[in-house]
Amino acid sequence: MNPSVTTSLNCFYVFSEPGRRIVCLGHNTTLHCGSGQVLMIDRAVFGRDNIHYCQPRSSTPTFTHHRCSWVEVTASIKAHCQEHQICRISEVMTSFDDLCPDLKSYLTVDYHCKVGRSP
Repeated sequence: MNPSVTTSLNCFYVFSEPGRRIVCLGHNTTLHCGSGQVLMIDRAVFGRDNIHYCQPRSSTPTFTHHRCSWVEVTASIKAHCQEHQICRISEVMTSFDDLCPDLKSYLTVDYHCKVGRSP
């Protein structure tokens, strides 16, 4: 399976590949597993450590480390999504502060599915 990118009018906002989802602040995405499986969250970080994600197409990428950072948010994503078959990420992203106001932050979630039933 090849990674896929979904675009809005001027911003790449979701990058996905098996086991990883990257979503820009202010956009929606849903994690999901197949029938009889549940989500297991491995790691989640929010902020910015890469200039190539969530950039408006019309801008030239620039990156200033002193103005951008990222934080570990695995516990928050686990509390919202762990052992569910489907999870809307936008519902938990609204509680995060934008750590990179000039370029906008994004959420990266690494996850896998395991056999199980949702609570």
